[in-house]
Amino acid sequence: MTIYELEDAVTEFVKANTSDFRFASNDESVAVSEPHVWSGFVPRDEVGQIVPGDISTYPAVVVNVNAGDMAIDQEDTSLSIIIGCFDANRDQQGYRDCVNVVQRLKDRFREIDVIRKRFIWVPPLNWAINRRLGSEGMNAFPYYFADMTVHFLLPVMMTQYDVTVGDGDVTPGRYNSTPIPTPAPNEHWKHEVPPTIEWVEHYVWPKIPPPASPCVITPSVYLKSKTTP
Repeated sequence: MTIYELEDAVTEFVKANTSDFRFASNDESVAVSEPHVWSGFVPRDEVGQIVPGDISTYPAVVVNVNAGDMAIDQEDTSLSIIIGCFDANRDQQGYRDCVNVVQRLKDRFREIDVIRKRFIWVPPLNWAINRRLGSEGMNAFPYYFADMTVHFLLPVMMTQYDVTVGDGDVTPGRYNSTPIPTPAPNEHWKHEVPPTIEWVEHYVWPKIPPPASPCVITPSVYLKSKTTP
């Protein structure tokens, strides 16, 4: 399960749960449209511009993965869901369309909890209205925006030294070798050991007849020779 698989899954989830909404797109037509849901960014025209009020843009929902917090055994990945709606009525109640989308999505995230049977939603879920465009945080009539931040858990790759019975590895890890070969300690200053010299002592006893009376016999000749192995 990768980051962008999660983004695609949430995009699919948002589209499925907002497809029954119908909102205005601009003040030149009475036609209404379901929210257009995009992964990453709103598509741009040939010169790289987003056309405000274009019926192919609003209402819009953009799902964008933006941050992660990886721990030892799992990663908390956050996604931003940006909702944009159009309403040219002078009562400035267009923000309620954004709130309705927020309400629908936060209820569905809490109810379903697991997306595509793989991605686990975890609290907190944060949302705010009218943080995009406009002066001093006010709305940008006739465009209204809402932000949501949702969190999901992703698995984390096991380190090669997390050896378990199920893996079948015993020592030292998954790849059975250290990542960087390390020489033996102090290997760089060791020198060849010269041959050792062994001294062997020889005692030579003279061939003389035994004495007539008991006495102490001492060696008359003492030789010392040097041999090498």
